[in-house]
Order: sequence, then C-alpha cells, then structure tokens
Amino acid sequence: MPSLDALFTPRSVAVVGASRDPRKLGHVLLRNLLEYGYTGQVAVVHPAEPELLGVAASRRLTELAAPPELVLVSVPGDRVLGVVREAAAAGARALVVLASGFGETGEAGQAAELELRAVARSSGMRLVGPNCMGVYNSHRCLNGSYFWDLPRIPGGISFVSQSGAYGGLLFEEARRRRFGVAKFLSLGNQVDLTHAEVVAYLAEDVETTVVALFIEGVPDGPALRAAVQRTAARKPVVVLKAGRTPAGRRASRSHTGALAGDAEVFRALLTQAGAVVPRETEEFFDLCLALASYPTGIPGPEGLALLTISGGPCVIASDACEELGLGVPPLREETRARVRALIPPFGASGNPVDMTPQMEPERFGACVDAVLGDEAITGALAINVGLDEPEFAQAFVEARRRSGKPILACVAAVPQIQQVFEAQGIPIFPSPERAARAYAALVRYARARLACAPAPEPADAARTPRRSRLLASRGREPRVLDEVQAKALLAEYGVAVVAERAAPTADQAVEAAAALGFPVAVKALRPGLLHKSDRGGVWLDVPDAPGVRSACGAIRERFGPEVGFVVQAMARGRVELILGGRRDPSFGPVVLAGLGGIHAEVYRDVALRPAPLNAGQARAMLRELSAAKLLGAYRGSPPLNETALVEQIVRVGELLVANPEVRELDVNPLIAGPDGCVAVDAVVLLEDETAQGAAAAPRGHGGEKALEMAEA
Repeated sequence: MPSLDALFTPRSVAVVGASRDPRKLGHVLLRNLLEYGYTGQVAVVHPAEPELLGVAASRRLTELAAPPELVLVSVPGDRVLGVVREAAAAGARALVVLASGFGETGEAGQAAELELRAVARSSGMRLVGPNCMGVYNSHRCLNGSYFWDLPRIPGGISFVSQSGAYGGLLFEEARRRRFGVAKFLSLGNQVDLTHAEVVAYLAEDVETTVVALFIEGVPDGPALRAAVQRTAARKPVVVLKAGRTPAGRRASRSHTGALAGDAEVFRALLTQAGAVVPRETEEFFDLCLALASYPTGIPGPEGLALLTISGGPCVIASDACEELGLGVPPLREETRARVRALIPPFGASGNPVDMTPQMEPERFGACVDAVLGDEAITGALAINVGLDEPEFAQAFVEARRRSGKPILACVAAVPQIQQVFEAQGIPIFPSPERAARAYAALVRYARARLACAPAPEPADAARTPRRSRLLASRGREPRVLDEVQAKALLAEYGVAVVAERAAPTADQAVEAAAALGFPVAVKALRPGLLHKSDRGGVWLDVPDAPGVRSACGAIRERFGPEVGFVVQAMARGRVELILGGRRDPSFGPVVLAGLGGIHAEVYRDVALRPAPLNAGQARAMLRELSAAKLLGAYRGSPPLNETALVEQIVRVGELLVANPEVRELDVNPLIAGPDGCVAVDAVVLLEDETAQGAAAAPRGHGGEKALEMAEA
C-alpha cells in the first residue's frame, strides 16, 4: 500500500503551523521532528517567519522546491481546509491534521469533515485525523507527533489508536516496562484513513510483529473484520474497544438486543476473525508484551511449571492457574529427585518448585534445566520477589534456549534480574495473577490461530433473498410487529413456525382451539407487547374450551378489553433455543443462536455471526455453545435435528440481509427435537427512517435511536 509508505516512511516532511514559541504545539511538533533524528528532508511553512528552529521557511506549500511526501498540520481548525487544499495542489501524498474542532463538536464540524474528505479523495492524498496526536516510527526516527521525550526503544509492537491521549498512556507504559514500539498512529476522527486500512498496511510491514488497536467507533465494521482476519493469519492483532457500557442494551426490548449489544458483537466478530480482545487497559498492554515475545502463542495448557524462591507468590500463582484452567502437573519422580538434590532440604520439589532464598546461585541453572526437561512441562513462570541474583534470570534464559519452551516472569524489587529478562525478551509482569493471565491468553491464542474461521463463503445464488412482501406492503406504523405478523415474516423465509390462529374474541379463541386440537397455548396479542410470559400474557397446556375462556378472561383483566388473542398448538421438543438477529451500527446484520427460553438472559450462552452466513458457519455457531452437548444424544435421548437447526439459522440471516428495516428479531423459544424445530414465539422490531439513515452514516458510531414501543 504505497500511499501509507508516505505516512510512515516519508522521504520528506513539511510542517505547517510551526511556531517559535515553545509553549505552542506547532513548536513542539517541529522540535520533535528535528530532535528525534529524522534523516529525510524537512520543510517549514509559515506566512511570516523566514526560518524556524534553523529550518528555512516558505510562505506556502506550493512554493516548496519539491512536493512533500508528508504534511503535518498544526493550525487552528478554521484554517485547516485551506491548508488541505494547498497540500493537494502541491502534490503531497499524505497529510496529518492534528487540529481539533471538527466532527466531535457537532453538525458544523461534521460538515467540515466531509469537505476535508472530498479534497483528500479527489486528489488521492491520504488524510489522517483531524483531532489526532500524529505519527511515530521508531525505526526511521520519525516523531511527527505532539509527544515529546519518548522512549527510544525500537521494537515490533505497532499501535493504532483512535484516541490521541491513549497514545500518551502507551508511551508511558513503554517507558516503564521498557518494551519497544515500531510505529504509532493516532487516527482521531477517521475522516479518510481508518483502522481497517492501517491494519492491512501493518500486515505487510516487516518491522511490525504485533498490531495493537485502541478503538472507540468503527466506521466500517466488515472492512475492519476482513483486515483483522487477513492480518491475524500472519501476526497477532490485539484490540481494545472503548464504549462497552450497557446503554445500547437498555435501548433494546428483545432478548437478542440484550444478548448481542454493540460490545458483544464487536468482541465475538473480532475474536472469530483471529484477534485477541482484552477487556481492560492493563490486560491490553500485558498481552501486547507477551505476544511480542511469543507471536504464535503457546500450544497446550497442560504442562505449566511454577518456579520461585518464595512460597507466597507461588501459592497465588497456583490459585490463578487453577482458576484459568492452566494445568500445573506434578513432576516425574526422576525430575523431583534431581530437584531435591539441588535445593535446600526445606524447599519444595514438586510443582510449584520453591528453590528458597537460601539456594546457592550457581545451582539455579541445573534446577531450572531439570524442570524444563520434564516431558510433562511445556512452559514455565519464573517468580522472584526481592532476591536480586542475576544467576536466577540467566538460568531461565539458558533453559529456554536449550529447551525451546516459553517462559514468562513475575518479578519485583530485583533490578538486575529485570534487566536480564528485558534484554532477552522474557516478558515481565508485576503480579502472579497477571503473569498467569498472560500465559493463559497465549494458550488461547495458539488454539485460536489453528481454529481461525476462513473468510465467509459467498451466498448461494439460488438462495439470494428477496424483500419481504409483508414488510413492503406495510405502512410506517407501528414499528413493532405483533406475534402473528412476526411469524408470518419468518415463514416467508422458510423458518418453521407453530400452527396458530389469531382470535379477536374469546368465542373465536375457543373455535380456534377446537380446530387446532387440545391442549393449546393462549397468548395476549397486541403490537408492541413484548415479554408476555413475564406479565401473565401466556397460558400453556390449556386442556379444553372452558380453560380457553378462563385464559382469555385473565388476559383481558391484565391487559385491558382491547387486547386480542393468539391460540397455538402446543409444540413438543427437548431443548428451548433462541434464534435472532440485530442490525449492528458498525458491522451490519448479525445472527444470534443459543440457549433460550425465559432464562436466555441468565444463561447468556449464545454465538454470533455476521449475515449472510452459510451452513458451515451456522453449524460452527451451534458447536461453540457451552451447552452444545445438549444438542447431541443425551441420557438416552436422541440428538436434535442439527440439519434443521442450521437451516433455520441460515434463513434468519437471509431475512436480515433482505430487509434493512428489521432492527431486531427474536425467536424465543425455538423448540428443537429429533424431528426438527419450530418457532413458538417471535418479536420483530423495525427501524424508523431516521434511525436507518443514522445507521448508514459513514462515521458509524454514536447512540442508537431507541424505538418507542407501547407496552402498557
């Protein structure tokens, strides 16, 4: 991607907005560029100054002797558009707008961003920002950012952050823990260049061994997912997502909306693409550090050794390993005999191995070699608090070299040991729990790399979904289908639904029940009436006509005289599932399947995939459920009809793709058995025109408009 070479490895850089005043950010920007040793051509543009910081200044970009490859813009927001136009006219290939005051301020700022994008794309110039902190490349001594006094430790971790301030946290963490940074880019408002394009570039970058992303909003979820999937096949991708609050869940009235909120969709789809998705900043940096040392992860959890010089931290590590599912197996008797011969008599020779502070330093090497030579051991945690013997660290370095087995360390108050581990690329963590969590994450990552899903197959041309006739014939209101309408929509796409009849009156309900055959289910029927079972609106196994009349009377007493009824044949099956979908503002239509019924939101055992999906992907959803064993033969019961379940999942995906006004869709429960499955209850929420437009907006983030639904 040559256009991003101009951003990360430019042969010439022009600074617009530099200042002689050291308090001004423009001064900081130029000073950083010069002081970090950038060897390319540097130009300064200033309307009045003849030179700044020893660099001759030109009045305009178009007056430079040659077009600059990269332009850094640090001027007030109202001057930015003019500078961008001038940069395009001068032939610049990339431009970073560090100024703020654009889309984050409201409609006027968003309109200005559209103009910036139009200029950049019409000229072929790539634009970063606005509202960002700049670009950094340690291997090329390029500091085109507002960050000063950065740690100069070249490394393999490249960070791409939507937040500029988060970059400051990154560099402080790098300084404190002494890990190397390859590249840093603050994307800001992503008017032109997005995470997806930068990830694709870094996939090919030989200086980058780990790609780390901090994301707030996602303008193009499918593009990001595709870029992550291609990159994760070659190198680790670690993604931290901000904005995990339940605001979107509070706006959802369906089970699907509650189970598949924005954060759940993001985590599921990026994890399926091969990314590592931590939940917090501490874990984010820990995993970046661990993956920089072990970019393919650690295969197999069954053989972790814990070696320490004191018992307390090792007990904590043991507890953490057990909670994380990491195997800490006992050593073979031959290994224990070798260890006992080396450690003091009051040490521990099992696993954990406590070498004690009284261990003779020259024996550390033989002891660690013995443990890592055990066939049951596949890796180790080195734990040391307060005994600063360099021989301790060197023992692990040499044992790793000889055995090829991975080692992570938890050390504190031992500067000499820390220096050895850092120099040899053994990642260090400040607590036993964090070291164990990082090891477990490396194990999961190695497993995920092997199971990383292939790119989605194209939809079968014979199954290209058409627009729903039912939805095409509807007016604008109401925006919530009643249960009968929802099932009619599902039936259009081949989803099996229970036999039922709508009945406006109790007499008609009795007639419907007689026609369907007793026993029956009687439910309240009214648009916008959701979660009926929680509110006394569902009567099951009604045995006869008097029972139907009684159920209808109770329902009207609860919901009022205007409520109608739906009478259904009783469906029989072995397992209650949930099948649904929602239109995610970043990733588009997403299908959900999992354990259902009235406790669906308690179990939270669901799988997610983007729509459309094929049979193989639907089958994979079922198999990744924690309750997957319930779908097979169980305690003498025959297995569920997996083929029928897969077909229903695929068809819900087709429905979502064909009908963009469907905001959320719930089939709960979908009753499944050996002979097939049937939708017993359904909810469909429709988007209004305003919300549809917002969902399609290029920025792709912000609040989702809640539907107004009358439940009273």
